[in-house]
Amino acid sequence: MLLEPEQPETGGDVARKADKVRGLEVRFPDEYAWFVLVSSMDLMFTWLILNLGGSEANPLANWVYLRLGFNGLVILKFAVVILVVLICELLARLREPTARLLARAAVVISAFPSVWALSLLFRFVMG
Repeated sequence: MLLEPEQPETGGDVARKADKVRGLEVRFPDEYAWFVLVSSMDLMFTWLILNLGGSEANPLANWVYLRLGFNGLVILKFAVVILVVLICELLARLREPTARLLARAAVVISAFPSVWALSLLFRFVMG
């Protein structure tokens, strides 16, 4: 009897199996990845602008920054990311299309500060 060689698992197969084992499947992984990316970009641009002498435009974030420093901003930003993901996941149980729309809106809304920061940095560099 001949045995067929076992096909190697792809990275995606391994990741899906690991997520199922840990029970970490989420409904909108692509949207969440983009959300984390644009939120991280916002933090990086904020750090750069603050170090160039600029200020934080968001009143809540500025309050946190003045009291807790940049580490406080990082905690605030990722607390918001976690909260939005949790809300999307809970809402998806009731209304999946609405939850997906919320996740996508979070990406778009979170991208605005980075676009604004880029324009400020461009103006700063160009004089």
